[in-house]
Amino acid sequence: MRTCLGSGSLSAILLIAGTACTSGPPPFDEAAWLEGEEAYRQRVEDELTADRSWLTVADLHFLTVRDHVVGSGEDADLRLPDRFPEVAVTVSWTAEGKAIARVAEGVSATVGGEPFTEGELVLGEDGALHLDDRLWFWLHYSGERRALRLRDLDNPLRANFTGRKWFPPDPRFRVAGAFERFPERRHVDAINIRGDIEEYVSDGEFVFDWEGQEVRMLAFTRSNGNLFFVMSDDTSGAETYRAARFLTAPPPEGDRAVVDFNRAVNPPCGFNAFTTCPTPPAQNRLPMRVEAGELAYHPAFTNTD
Repeated sequence: MRTCLGSGSLSAILLIAGTACTSGPPPFDEAAWLEGEEAYRQRVEDELTADRSWLTVADLHFLTVRDHVVGSGEDADLRLPDRFPEVAVTVSWTAEGKAIARVAEGVSATVGGEPFTEGELVLGEDGALHLDDRLWFWLHYSGERRALRLRDLDNPLRANFTGRKWFPPDPRFRVAGAFERFPERRHVDAINIRGDIEEYVSDGEFVFDWEGQEVRMLAFTRSNGNLFFVMSDDTSGAETYRAARFLTAPPPEGDRAVVDFNRAVNPPCGFNAFTTCPTPPAQNRLPMRVEAGELAYHPAFTNTD
């Protein structure tokens, strides 16, 4: 596929309105693109304020071989609101890697809609132990480690949410480039912010030219074929969240791909401390300022020195 070229140092990588060429992609419709960007920003805003969003994650506690208290007491391992007793549930993590939950007398709980008093917790939110219709917890993973994760629909983080913040949309950061496929799919180990290893799959790299410099980004592959990037750049720790931003792009078309950095968003850890986000691979720490996409939400999550 030929790339439609215009003038200027960025011409080889940008899809610019009005550029004339005899083949390749159709002319860039900036008005339609801006409308799509506005719709995207509204959609991710709505997702972040929904019941099962990162704003409703209220606690995270890693398990060791002992009994762990879930309750409202000051010394509880997983802290519940005051409407629950000091000890509502005890979770025993065994040497065999099982989480056995025992509900305290007088406390009502369900799993999968059925009454629950004692039994093994299974991994994932579908097996969550519900203490009422506003609060539940489940067995979560971070690499090889297991933790209890709490969801509270009345979490103050959600109630006090002030909205995502963004750079103005900029079509310069809608970038066309090559997708260089690996001979076969690779399994990639990524370190998360907790220091644990999580595995992703990758089919190749996105390669583009930025002001005369070749940039390569490792793309993780989603189950639907979309490309997923964990990235940082020279705005990280200043205007944008210091650890990383996440970016999803449509599947490549043959050996070409288009990546819109205007859709770079904060990872869950950019909003909530009770998360286990991956950090960028070394080659995805970009040697440029990506002044596009989402800004940092919490000032404390950027470097101030």
